Order: sequence, then structure tokens, then C-alpha cells
Amino acid sequence: MNSNVSVYVPPGVDELIALYRDLFHNRAANLSVRDELTQQADRLLAAHRRGDPVSTIQISNWLPRLVGRRAAEILAADFSLDDARLTIAREHGFADWRQVVEHGNEPPDAPFEAAVDAVVNGDLAGLRELLDRDPGLVKKQSTYGHRATLLHYLAANGVETRRQIVPSNAAEIARLLIERRSNVAAAMKVYGGEFDTVALATSSAHPQAAGVLNELLAEIRS
Repeated sequence: MNSNVSVYVPPGVDELIALYRDLFHNRAANLSVRDELTQQADRLLAAHRRGDPVSTIQISNWLPRLVGRRAAEILAADFSLDDARLTIAREHGFADWRQVVEHGNEPPDAPFEAAVDAVVNGDLAGLRELLDRDPGLVKKQSTYGHRATLLHYLAANGVETRRQIVPSNAAEIARLLIERRSNVAAAMKVYGGEFDTVALATSSAHPQAAGVLNELLAEIRS
């Protein structure tokens, strides 16, 4: 990655990334989406049971009955394995755990996931190399229920919470994806509807906080 690139990480998200880091180092195990999300749900449940505030980030955003609640209230609430599974399912764009079981039999697409990591971390050279190797990546959609494209991840909205981070070169990343024929009108499934990257970026606090929103939108709208 270019040493001049910084990444805006919203408050608490660095702890969330640390909570799951070892699970993603295990991708070589080629787990199915269902098994991967099962591990995450178990990890989330354990964090809540020990009173770890990091657990409240996902719960407050994705568990319907606790959305928007304060951390102390969430930690004091009953929280079952079913709750953990529903939280993780909805974070990944599935309506409920049953959808994860029904549609999560295949592993995540490894080259696509590597490209997502390059996008959100601002690794322009790494992303270019991946796209050179597999040009079709730019039009692929996530294996997760939200079906996000690489461009969607630049909005830092609606995708996995640990990936709702914003590189300082987001506009350059967008330019490369669009040059490689990313579909700027493509919509992902989230929040009960379907939204393109512009809609997601303009309704997200993170690109604005990172100071890149205007440049990012200019690239996408050009």
C-alpha cells in the first residue's frame, strides 16, 4: 500500500476488526458463508456475555429490537445465540438466519474478497494487479446477501461493519474501478431496499468524516 494513504476508521471499528481478525486469517480453510457467519455469531455472543462493549457496535446497527440503543442498555439486555445469528445475518445482507442456511453453502469468492480488502484499505496497486489478473472482478457481486460490488464498498455503508472504513484515496480507487467498467448504477440490497453507490455514500457519515465525499462523488458522477 502507498505509505501516503491513510484510512479513516470510525470509533470502535478498530476493536471490532480485532475481535474477528483471526477468523479472516483462516480463509484458506475455504469455509462456506454459512460456516463463516456461524463462527462470527459465536464470537459475537461470547463478547456480549463477557460484557465487552465492542459487541454493541454490530448489535446497535443490525439487531432490530436493539437498533440505536445505548451500549449500556445493549449489554444489560438478554442476548441469545439466535440474536447473535440474526445480527450477523442482517449485517451481511440476509433477512434472517434461515436465508444464511439456505443460500450460504458456498465459500466467499476469494479473489473478490481480496479485491474488497484492497478497496477499503486504499491499496491501489494491489487492486490494479487483481483486476489485471481477473478483469471480471469489477462486475462481480459479493457472495453475501447484500450482493455489493467493489464500488459499493467505497460508500462505507450497508456492508460488513468491519469494512465500513474509508481510504484517503477513495476517489482514485473509484476512478480505477470506473475505468475498468464498474457499473455505477448497480444496486445492492440493504436496509429493506436497493441502493446504488451514490445513494449509499451520501447517506453515510464515514466518507464525509474522512474528508473524501465530494471527490468520491465527483468521480462516480463524472
